Amino acid sequence: MSDGEIMMGAQDIGNFRAQIEQTKTIDTNSITYKGIFSEYFFYCGKQEEKELLTTDTSTAITMNPLTKEKEYFLSFGLKSKYDGEGIKKYGRPSLNLMIILDISGSMSDSFRTDNDLNENEKIASKLEIAKRAIIGLLSHLNDSDNFGMILFDSVAEIFENFGNWKEKNKEDILERMKSLKPRGGTNMEKGLSKGAKIIQKFIEENQEDKTRESRIMFLTDAQPNLGRGTGTLIDLIEKYSEKRLFITFIGVGLDFNTELMEILSKIKGTNYFSVQSSSEFLRKMDNDFDYIVTPIVYDLIVKVEGAKILNIYGIPNSEDAKNTIVTKILTIMPSNYNEKNECKGSCFLLKMDPSVSDGIPLNISLSFKDKFGNPFDQKHSIIFPNFNEKEENIQIFEDSRVRKAVLLIRFVDLMKNLDLNKDESKEKARKFSEHLISEMNIIGDEQLKKENDLIQILLN
Repeated sequence: MSDGEIMMGAQDIGNFRAQIEQTKTIDTNSITYKGIFSEYFFYCGKQEEKELLTTDTSTAITMNPLTKEKEYFLSFGLKSKYDGEGIKKYGRPSLNLMIILDISGSMSDSFRTDNDLNENEKIASKLEIAKRAIIGLLSHLNDSDNFGMILFDSVAEIFENFGNWKEKNKEDILERMKSLKPRGGTNMEKGLSKGAKIIQKFIEENQEDKTRESRIMFLTDAQPNLGRGTGTLIDLIEKYSEKRLFITFIGVGLDFNTELMEILSKIKGTNYFSVQSSSEFLRKMDNDFDYIVTPIVYDLIVKVEGAKILNIYGIPNSEDAKNTIVTKILTIMPSNYNEKNECKGSCFLLKMDPSVSDGIPLNISLSFKDKFGNPFDQKHSIIFPNFNEKEENIQIFEDSRVRKAVLLIRFVDLMKNLDLNKDESKEKARKFSEHLISEMNIIGDEQLKKENDLIQILLN
């Protein structure tokens, strides 16, 4: 389950990794729990068959390898019948889709190198890859969908008039798209305004169709102006959201923009992705298309009652959490699964007070609305497992999701507190390196090795 990963995009910590690799120094501001969670796949549990939205929880009681303290964790993921193959089984709603593509001069630049691409693909421009991604996306449109496309640089123009996809000359669209070349400057507001006016007119003329989704996919390699005045990009996105015209903002070859993510996560129906490689871009626009254009739940509130929450990791808007409210999320999208039944970034983690082990039930509740505004409430309880209090090196993990999440937050804590000028601190890093490799082998995720590689760079 995603809120655009979590409706916020891939919170890449590439800058953190690059700084260590290039300078052997740590920028603690560029590594976050949310960011590192977004780079990993987590076990999603059994495919949900009935519910529009539900939770899947798992617990852990574990000795911290560095502090030797017993720690208690609760992880949970959000699940929907639309996740994985469910989107094909139940089908996504018909779609009004407007593509707005940046063709300014900077789109002639290439992506960062992809090791899994051939030499010709590695040197392809952002615009060339964007065109391929859009062509892949078009293969997912249905006869009932409507489609149009706007190009913008310093001005905006119609590339394809908005209309029914079934009636389009698809070969003509593909041929014209292949001939597009970069040019001019960048005016995002003009591009967004032109596309939105066209699709809004259609919505106003067809208000009786309440099931149809309307979305703009806005592709640019420029960082937007985040001002909030009238007529600014953010102002326009907010106004369109109120009219159920939602925006997917895709930063092409851009580092993750935390400020933009925070703003867009508070606008209903909006999601944001930063794609930093051509392979990632092609996958997102093709394999994940149905998931990123299908909001299923709005105004989600998650509560956990029964024990004190010590810390919250990987949860959007958790800084607003009060008392038992763990998070509030405006929009939820379904998630794609990989071959191991895992979802990318799909894990929330709570560190609980030790009193949670006293056998007292934890009560977990969800409240949300569907796309028609109908309210839903769910409640269930869990109890932490019993264990031998005298056992010193206790390691009880209910599944690989909570085990991987705990390992990752401990890695982040290590990085944030590592002082390379102190032998004691470096020794802790060496011990954690051994722990990380051991846990990686148990979890079975070779991707975790890249975190150990960073530790070794810093120590050597």
